[in-house]
Amino acid sequence: MTAQEHQDLFAMMKEREEKRCAWLRHLLIIASGALTVLVSLHADKASAGISLFCMRIAWIGLGAGILLGSVCLYGEVWHSSEMVNKNVEALLQRDYRGVPIPEHIVVLRPLWHKWSERLCYCSLIISVVALVAFALTR
Repeated sequence: MTAQEHQDLFAMMKEREEKRCAWLRHLLIIASGALTVLVSLHADKASAGISLFCMRIAWIGLGAGILLGSVCLYGEVWHSSEMVNKNVEALLQRDYRGVPIPEHIVVLRPLWHKWSERLCYCSLIISVVALVAFALTR
């Protein structure tokens, strides 16, 4: 690969990560708003049986989705911090040991970051299914 191809590849990767992060932020805003609306709407209504169970599952799913999404977004901050740390380390090695700087420095996403994103999506899907079930059983 040429230097230009490397630059193009990393520019595409950066754009993909920015879009994924923006998508996750939008999901968290929607989930927070939905949880707020659900709590306020349920305050004056009495539910029982399956509809109450579905409502509680929706609350739990939205709350878990918000928390897991926040952990995932923190992973983005952590990733940026690790990139800076790796770049500083490479510069220090170049200055003090004469080691050439690698052409590209890559920091892999940790396991907790990957799983928090997956579980966030799962919990939000479960809450949507529970909300549909709530609407049908009410």
